[in-house]
Amino acid sequence: MRTQKDSVCVSSFIETVESLVLAREMIMKRCPFCAEEIQDAAIKCKHCGEFMDASNRPRLAEQKIPWYFRKTFIIIALCGVGPLALPLIWLRPQTTMAWKIGLTIGILVLSWILFQTTMESIRTLKEYYKLMGN
Repeated sequence: MRTQKDSVCVSSFIETVESLVLAREMIMKRCPFCAEEIQDAAIKCKHCGEFMDASNRPRLAEQKIPWYFRKTFIIIALCGVGPLALPLIWLRPQTTMAWKIGLTIGILVLSWILFQTTMESIRTLKEYYKLMGN
């Protein structure tokens, strides 16, 4: 048998639960990609992994630039043809001027060191062949 005191306790419990549900709904939002509930301040959905703000999409930003301005292609070109790939760095719009200057200086110094090492190796080989011939 219910008393009025039990009835008040049940109604206050129901009000508390309803207020918690409303508070939870107020701080939650739905992901526009998967429709799951996520926190209102979420930057990335924990269910589907999509970013809520388009500016926070690093993969998408990297895919929109042409293939010849991507970092991997520029690194491969630098390893293959050395300083002849410097225009790729200078024409790449995402690279800051400080990085362009620093990379250019570094690549030119490294190329000069490799050139000097190669020339010294050739001189050493010539001397070795002269000694072998005599």
